Amino acid sequence: MKTKEEKQKYGKKYREENKEEIEEYHKKWVLKNRIKQQLYSKKYYQENKNKLQENMKRYRSGNKDKVAKYARGYRQTYHKNLRIELISRMGLKCVKCGFTDIRALQIDHKKGNAQTSKKGEVMYLHYLKHPEEIKENLQILCANCNWIKRYDNKEHNGAPKKYKS
Repeated sequence: MKTKEEKQKYGKKYREENKEEIEEYHKKWVLKNRIKQQLYSKKYYQENKNKLQENMKRYRSGNKDKVAKYARGYRQTYHKNLRIELISRMGLKCVKCGFTDIRALQIDHKKGNAQTSKKGEVMYLHYLKHPEEIKENLQILCANCNWIKRYDNKEHNGAPKKYKS
């Protein structure tokens, strides 16, 4: 009969020698039992909601800088990816001059109603869910063409009030 230490040593050696097989088995198991696992996780969360929230609150209060840095990076990446996805669906080039550098491409409201319509992530998500509305309401313009359009259509506010004479 093996002792607890011998069993642990054997288990560690077995896992090291059969790492790829174990990973492959685990992947297959996860695919096969995904719904079962989701239901278990949901049930566990409901049963331990207060405890989990308290643990998360404690972690966040002890790691404010780390959490803020992660959240900031996540939000920026998420926002950037939504913007790129929407621009990709719209053609990846300025409709006026054909400019293609995505860093200077901007999403423009055709009717100049940016003040009253959705902006940022809310706009991106809306149009990604309703692609039929893109051609009707939006267009891709490079920064130069967008500013020219705004100036010609008097869509800009001009200089800030404190600089006006």
